[in-house]
Parts: sequence; C-alpha cells; structure tokens
Amino acid sequence: MSEGDAITAALQRWFADVTSGARQPVAPHTMTWLALSRVPAWASVRAAIAAAVHPDRRPDLYTKGENRIPHDHVLLETTGLARAAHAAAAGLSIFTDDLAEEFKRFCMAPMPVVEDWILLDGSFPPGTCIDVGNYTLQTFTGAELHKLQPIPSLDELLQPNPLPPRLLAGAAFLHRPDTEKKPDRTGLRFPLLHTRPETLFWKPLITLQLWCWDDVLRMEALYTVRRGREVHLSTGEATTRIDVYQGPQGEQEEVESHDIGTYTVAPEDTGRLASFCEAVSSRIDAITSETTKKKPSKRSRRLSRAAQHLVRASHRTFGNDFVWEEEAEEVVLHYVIAMEALLSDEQNLDLSRKVAYRAASLWMTDSDRLAVQKIVKNAYEIRSKYAHGDDTGEINAKTLSELRSVALQVLLRWLITTVPDLPLHLDASQLSEEVRRLVVLEPLQQFFVTTPPAVLPRDFPMTS
Repeated sequence: MSEGDAITAALQRWFADVTSGARQPVAPHTMTWLALSRVPAWASVRAAIAAAVHPDRRPDLYTKGENRIPHDHVLLETTGLARAAHAAAAGLSIFTDDLAEEFKRFCMAPMPVVEDWILLDGSFPPGTCIDVGNYTLQTFTGAELHKLQPIPSLDELLQPNPLPPRLLAGAAFLHRPDTEKKPDRTGLRFPLLHTRPETLFWKPLITLQLWCWDDVLRMEALYTVRRGREVHLSTGEATTRIDVYQGPQGEQEEVESHDIGTYTVAPEDTGRLASFCEAVSSRIDAITSETTKKKPSKRSRRLSRAAQHLVRASHRTFGNDFVWEEEAEEVVLHYVIAMEALLSDEQNLDLSRKVAYRAASLWMTDSDRLAVQKIVKNAYEIRSKYAHGDDTGEINAKTLSELRSVALQVLLRWLITTVPDLPLHLDASQLSEEVRRLVVLEPLQQFFVTTPPAVLPRDFPMTS
C-alpha cells in the first residue's frame, strides 16, 4: 500500500466510526473538530499523514514548534471534514470513496501559494488568459472554481463558499501570487480595512480601462486564494441580479446570476488586448521603476497619483454614465487632479490654462484640440466652484462621460509620448510643428498602428 493509499484507508475507517448510527439525533458538541479529533481512529489518520507528507513540504498541515504534528483544525475544520461527518451522521448521503480520495489529494498536493484574486464586472471570452503586468487576466469555468476548495465534492453541499462556482462560472479575475502574505494555520481572517481597495491594484485596472475608455470596468471583490486549500473574501462582493424564467409547466422560476457591466471584450479582440496590455504595462513599469535618491521619481509619483484618481472615479461610476448626484463634483475633482498630476510643472501660475492647453496638445487635429481644451476648461470651472463652496449647477451624464474619455486618453497619450519634462515639450509643440511631429504625432501614430485600443481614437484616422 502506498503512503497516499494509507491516508485514504485511514480516513475511511475514521469516517465509518464517527458516522455509525446514522439518522439518529446528533448532539452538536460531539461533532466539533476538537471532539472528532479525539475519536481513536483519527490517530491513524494523523500517522498516515505524518508518514506520507513531511512537515517541511507542507508546513501548513502541521502545528508550529519543535514537535510538529498534523494540525487537527486544518485537517478537520478547514477541509470541511467535520461538517461532512456531522451531515453524514444526521443521515445525509456522503460518497466516502470520493471524499477519501479528495482528502488524500489535499494532503499530498504541493504547498499552495497565496494569491490575490480580483473579481471584475466585465465580460471576457471563455478561455481568456492574458498577462496584465504581473497579473493574469483569466476567466474560469465552474469546474475550475470548484477545484479551489480543499475537498471539491463538499463545496456547495456543506460549506458556505465566498466564490460560488455556479454564480461566477465564466467570470473574469485578475490574479497574482502575493509573496508578502504568509500561509496561515489558524483559520482566522480579517477584512481588508481600506476605504478604497481598488487603488491598491491600480496598475492592472488602469491598463484594462485604457483599452476601452468608453466602458467602465470596476473591481467587485478581492479574494485571498490558496488553490486547493481555501478561498477567503477580503472585501467587496459579487454583484447579482434575479432573472425570472418560465418553467416547463408554465411556473415562474427565479435564478440568481452575476450582474456584469458594459465593459465587453469580443473573442476576436483578445489578441489585440494582449498586445495592448503588454505595451501599456511595460511603459507603466518602466516609469514606476524610476528612482531619485532611492525614492520614486517625480514622474513615477505623478503617474501613480493620476492613475489612482482615475481608478477611484471609475469606481464611483455605475454603468457608463450614472454617478450619484452627491458624488458628481468629487468625480470631476478626481479627473482634474489626474490631468494636473500629469501635465503641471514646477510653476503653479496660470495652472488651469496650462493644463487645458497641454491636454489639448496631445490630440492630433485642430477640431479635437479645441474640443478637449473646452472640456478641460469646463472641468476646472466646476472644480473651482466646488472648492470655494459655490453652486456648480447640474453635472449631467454627458459632461462626466466626455470628461472621463478625455482624462483617460490624456493618461494613455502621456504614457505613449512621455519624455522628461513632457509638459514643457507640449508648450513648445504649440509653437513648433517640428516639436509637435516628434513629441506627439509620430509616437501616437506608431502606437495606434501597432497596438491599437478597442476603438481607435477619433483624431487618428484623419492623420493615417
């Protein structure tokens, strides 16, 4: 008998012991993980695990200290075995052979890596798997989500699952290993205490948002995942809706489903999206890695500040055009701060005019430059009234949508054209066609030809 088979056989004997006399009233205190660990047959399970899995290979299965032994809480409570035993003793049918095999795989698997998983409200094709910086954008089937649990067969039957496979099958996640988080044995988890958690993940979120600035993409929830070990909801929740269908007998049936937003990537666009994400992420990483005296450079700080404000604005926007009335002024403020971070200089005099003209200089046609200058100028007027306590008037959906489009494109064009002292080069481009060609036109044209976003900007076809 192999060491893995010894785990299977020992677990089956223990399960038979604790579930004998099924369908009889079960006292809850006799089915806690602590009480179940005192059943004599459990000692054989511990011994089989100790013989098959060395503590150095799977420290998460063992207690701490010099005399490390298999951790009963992990093996019984985290896996769901204790609840399975309770359910079986109460008369629920449990397939013991499947349970034992899955428990063996749980124990014998390599040490799981701690990962951050970010649930998105966008729609991506099945099978999507794209690198976005050091994250992976991926869609998962229900079967793949089931396998995240330590014992998949117990998933929906016994354990409350913060990442329900039936609901989130096909959903898109950004995920990455989190090397700063250490495996934990206690099972104690705390929520992420951050008022704006989306800003912690601004790099992949802003990269995907720049691909399609007309449709808002939002982070719905953050999970801490150890595949095949556990899933923990750190913050947020999946947005759901109730769909009503007519059953075969004419009766109405209500089905809960994942309510996604308008951000959509078609199957034929995934290759272009991958190329775009690679190009934008490499620019972001290059700038954020710049340092001055071992501290982030000015450009790095400005990029981070601008992107975080744009991400915050998108997470206050629902659908593509709805912002709560009491938050509209602050959303405008986010957009203005973002553009100012990218386009201001050391001299703060006449800043609103300079930022409006510099933003306009990033567009390639006269008509678009005039339109952008007007939009940015209007945003500054709203910000000024808001800051001084004056009436800003109605800020309608069209105003916010146009401003979002401009602010996001300012960031994208800044990333494409950025050179040291870009704001001063943009000033010079207003007087010199040669500077404008070298700093603005040629870099933009090359980028939009080789790595275009979802929809080419309006000013591009006129210059191609």
